[in-house]
Amino acid sequence: MTYPKPHLTYEQQLELLRSRGVLCDDHPRALRVLAANGYYNVSGYLYPFRLPDPSGGGRLDQVRPGTCFEDVIRLIDFDRQLRSHLLQGAQVVEVGIRARIAYVLGRRNPFGHTTTANLDPITTSRRQSRRGRCC
Repeated sequence: MTYPKPHLTYEQQLELLRSRGVLCDDHPRALRVLAANGYYNVSGYLYPFRLPDPSGGGRLDQVRPGTCFEDVIRLIDFDRQLRSHLLQGAQVVEVGIRARIAYVLGRRNPFGHTTTANLDPITTSRRQSRRGRCC
């Protein structure tokens, strides 16, 4: 099986984005962003800037006039910060749930986690293999 698209250097990737209308004032920074994130990840953040296909269904490769690489960098940074905040929130919930489970089990029995009757019967009824993995 042959892959129809040629391998492009970071310089060539940036040139491809420029040919599609992306403006770039900080060439070295754009190359660093491409190297750190990958072309397809970066181009995914360009999707909202791409022109609609006049024939309907989808978008063209060309971007709206005035679209800057800096716009893409801002979206990548926003997404990274949002993901970080969401994961921090998920961690708070996870720790809270684990603490509640430990509290309830501990109130029943200090070794409640070792007593299968206190745990999910479906999970604990699975036969264990010699290596300790479920069968």
